[in-house]
Amino acid sequence: MEKIYLDDNIKRLLQDTLIPFALYRLENQRIKTVMVSEGLCNLFGASREEIINLLDRDMYHYTHPDDLVRAQEEGMRFAAGGEQYDIVYRTRSAKDSNYHIIHSVGSHMLDRDGNLLSLIWYVEEGTVEDEEFGIGYSLKKALAGMIHEESMVREIYFDHRTGLPNMTYFLQLAEAGCNVIRQEKQTPVFLFFDLTGLKFYNRKYGMPEGDKLLCAFADILRMFFANENCGRMGHDHFVVYTENHHVEETLEQIFEALSKANEGKTLPVRAGIYVMSDREDEAVDVTIACDCAKLACDENKNLFRSHYTYFDEKLRKKFEMREYVINHFNEAIEKNWIHPYYQQIVRTVTGEVCDAEALARWIDPVRGMISPAEFIEVLEDARLIHLADLHILDCVLADLQKSLDDDLGAIPVSINLSRYDFELCDIVDEIIRRVDRAGVPHELLNMEITESVTGIEEDYVKEQIRRFHEAGFEVWMDDFGSGYSSLHVLQHFDFDVIKFDMAFMKNFNLDDEDQVVLSSLMQMVTRLGIDTVAEGVESRQQIRFLKEIGCDKIQGYYFSKPTSSEDLNHKYKKGDGIPFENPESKDYIDAVSKANLLDYLTRGEYDSDLTRTFEQFNHLPLGIIEVQNGHFRILRYNDAYAQFLVRTNFVDEEDIKESISVLDVKRKPEPGFCKAVDDAVDTAGWVLLKDSVEGNVRSNAYVRKLSTNPVNHATALLVVVLTMGE
Repeated sequence: MEKIYLDDNIKRLLQDTLIPFALYRLENQRIKTVMVSEGLCNLFGASREEIINLLDRDMYHYTHPDDLVRAQEEGMRFAAGGEQYDIVYRTRSAKDSNYHIIHSVGSHMLDRDGNLLSLIWYVEEGTVEDEEFGIGYSLKKALAGMIHEESMVREIYFDHRTGLPNMTYFLQLAEAGCNVIRQEKQTPVFLFFDLTGLKFYNRKYGMPEGDKLLCAFADILRMFFANENCGRMGHDHFVVYTENHHVEETLEQIFEALSKANEGKTLPVRAGIYVMSDREDEAVDVTIACDCAKLACDENKNLFRSHYTYFDEKLRKKFEMREYVINHFNEAIEKNWIHPYYQQIVRTVTGEVCDAEALARWIDPVRGMISPAEFIEVLEDARLIHLADLHILDCVLADLQKSLDDDLGAIPVSINLSRYDFELCDIVDEIIRRVDRAGVPHELLNMEITESVTGIEEDYVKEQIRRFHEAGFEVWMDDFGSGYSSLHVLQHFDFDVIKFDMAFMKNFNLDDEDQVVLSSLMQMVTRLGIDTVAEGVESRQQIRFLKEIGCDKIQGYYFSKPTSSEDLNHKYKKGDGIPFENPESKDYIDAVSKANLLDYLTRGEYDSDLTRTFEQFNHLPLGIIEVQNGHFRILRYNDAYAQFLVRTNFVDEEDIKESISVLDVKRKPEPGFCKAVDDAVDTAGWVLLKDSVEGNVRSNAYVRKLSTNPVNHATALLVVVLTMGE
């Protein structure tokens, strides 16, 4: 191979030549410009300084998007010593909006030190506008072939969507680049970026708009950093390495630029900052640096605004835990360190246990109890979560088998599934196969998935829900209200139960607007015929409110903390546990639960003339009573009906304050009310009770039968008090 000796005189002669060419070398995994000719400056209408700066920062900045990856791949391959460089592509200059067709040919030579140099000649074959007016057929055919080939090129170095280095190439660049930064007595820093809410954005605007936003963000990064300092790590994740100099100021400028990108159709972005050691012997591997920056980026996921977070001591401990979890996961499964704890779910009306949720717990021999917050997300990121979820399923099946064998009774258990379960395996088939092998009835298992699963392709998710239903499993939506797509979930997915996120209860306050939002959402879900569960219940006040607005089931520390199957069975053997619901009473209890006491409406009755007549009244006293062998109990009531019960001396005010379930009345109602109840039991419609007198209160009311319990033959009736006075 020919050697070239670039002393100053030869370099000056080459620079002055009018033939368009440039000389490059590969340095720290990056293509660096050694020199450019006057002819190349004339070709692109820019100064030598401008050309070199552009080539070193973003060589293919003005290349046509369809040709970008092919040009990058070929350039990198040839600079690394590859044979034959002969490529046709389209590019433009900063001063000309038209694309020019460039034919580039290259050859290799060595400098006096034996370093490989790449000499590239550039020939303009016309502009794209000229193409239809006289470019030869052979050239057009060659260009078309090259453009088609772009889609066939393997992404060895660059991301095909944005033109940024891909993950593998970025890590090579970063390793070499950080060494250079340290040699220059500077400190390397890694920045990890994640666009917030891209899945919802794609659903709203379409995937092409989402791709445009990704490309726009890549262009913004190139405005502040060289192209080879940036990388796309997949989907909406980007990473940058640079010097630790004015980082916060630069990030604020990036946030500002993104807020105006893509014609205003944009998103906020989270950024994580990891500052490396300026000493090479203390520096972590660049892959670990990226992980640390990502950990910082993920720290405040729920902030829907652009912001940055530093990797600090707290996150360092979190990172160490992450490494421990990944390194010990297989052992934790094999030795059953990971196993289910059960939290009971209670029927609002009866106070009886109707379901339970299986929650994964990691009891480690070294670290003790490892919180789900410390290992679930780690396993999701590591794409191991499906193995953990299937292990929990196997444990639950074993516990259900034991309960059935010991005649302790069994209630349905909900299994938490991650969105990644649906991507990493055929989770429906895996579950059906394991349940059938265990011989456990399908109705004893519910599948609980979080709202994030809707980020997967919608038709695919619908099909998996259909398969679960076809196999006899209920499908529950967990953490409803915690994401951006809650209403979309109600409209488009066939869930049997909606679980309201515990944040509603955490923020609950009688003077807070949260209860208005919760009651409205609860009514909407109820009217769609979907059962409801409220999580995070911790007080009587919350229970009374949830009971009033028609929440079917409640779950929280007020009733029980998550506990092991051994502890639960021990309690029930001693008779200390909350009683289980009789499954034969389910339809009856459902009918009582599903009446919404914020108004008179019950499911399926919204078109009747009578109920439309009631719509003019607000805050009517509404209650559900139960009659069995002449004995009356109050199953449910709103505040207005509670006041009615106190005024008519059926209950004391203290009873109302203390009760969270069924109320026994102090006395039997007057004969007129009893007759109306008997008539309602025997008829399918509403019975009007006129001028009923209870104590010193005269009232008019409607009474209607809701259901009869097949177990004890008790009848539940809905009572609507229209008017009352002294």
